[in-house]
Parts: sequence; C-alpha cells; structure tokens
Amino acid sequence: MKFETKMLFVIGILFLPFAGKTQQNNNEKLINQPGSIKIKHQMESKIVIGKIFVPQNSIEEFRKQAPVTPDFLKTLQGFVKNEAYEMADDSGNLHVITVVTWQNDTCYNNAQHALADYYQKIKFNRMEFRERLKITAEYGVYSNQDN
Repeated sequence: MKFETKMLFVIGILFLPFAGKTQQNNNEKLINQPGSIKIKHQMESKIVIGKIFVPQNSIEEFRKQAPVTPDFLKTLQGFVKNEAYEMADDSGNLHVITVVTWQNDTCYNNAQHALADYYQKIKFNRMEFRERLKITAEYGVYSNQDN
C-alpha cells in the first residue's frame, strides 16, 4: 500500500463522526415497522462519508496526528473498509473525502463509543485539534440498501 493511501486511511479513520439525532430518528422508525424490514435494517451497512478541509499551514501537523486512530478502529468488530481521496487546491490547501464502511448500525454505534473512550484514554481532544488547526469537516451517515 502506498504511503499516501496509508495516510488517507488514517485520516479517514481519525475523523469518524458521531451520528446526529436525525439519523437516529430515521432508524427508530424502521425498527418499529414489520419484522422483515427490521431484519433488513439490522443488516444494512453504515457508510460514513466525510469531507475534510485542511489549510496548507496545518497539513504537516494533521498528517503527524493521523496515525493515532486506524490501528485501533480496524480491530473493532464490524469494521469493513476505508477509502480516502485527496486533492490540493491552487492555494496548497488539502481537501480529503473519506468513505468508511461499517458492517451494520450496531457495529457503527459501538465504534463511536469505543473511539470516544479511546480518545479520552489517550487525552486527545478531536474538536480542539480541529479548531486549533482550522480544519473543517462535514459528515453524513448513509445506509447501503443493497445488502
């Protein structure tokens, strides 16, 4: 695996988001429907798509911090894969798109809690890190309906 690909894997994992109430409310509606839908819902993959902006002067520190998370998350139950894509704009800023796949909703939710506990244990404040480096990130949590 190329160095850039490894780093992108790390970057994607580093910024695993926490699902918002809107996504949880949609899931609750599905659970209350007939049994066949409930079973299908439990088998759907959770796809986390992130869009991350890193200012040029923060890229070096961003890349140094990136290795903190991947070895931890890839060992969690239900981790399927991570894909990441990057480009530099004309000003030298870094734009990263990540696609992290979890086996199902339960595995995704467990990973969120495990990651929060891990960050607390290693005394890493994800939001402070982003704010200090002026990194912005947007995430969406999607379900794979083809399973």
